[in-house]
Amino acid sequence: MYDCIIVGAGPAGGSAAYHLAKRGRSVLVLEKEALPRYKPVR
Repeated sequence: MYDCIIVGAGPAGGSAAYHLAKRGRSVLVLEKEALPRYKPVR
């Protein structure tokens, strides 16, 4: 069982997971893409 499940490992999801885990919460992060993700150059 997890304390928190985060959908999406973008900047907000990654930051949330980091801070929750740092405070001792068990966290599951779900991401559909392989990491590191492809980022188009503009």
